[in-house]
Amino acid sequence: MSIPHRQLIDILTYKGNRVGIDVILREELYTSKSSFLDGDFVPDYRSKPET
Repeated sequence: MSIPHRQLIDILTYKGNRVGIDVILREELYTSKSSFLDGDFVPDYRSKPET
């Protein structure tokens, strides 16, 4: 059995919001090269640059 990627995201977002967990969707670009434990920065390319 397999779950489509978008459906999995929707289910996790729904379940997290029900129990008060904020779900933040990130682009997958560079995520495989980043480590949370090492404090690596993951850029957000959808945000507007500060002027």
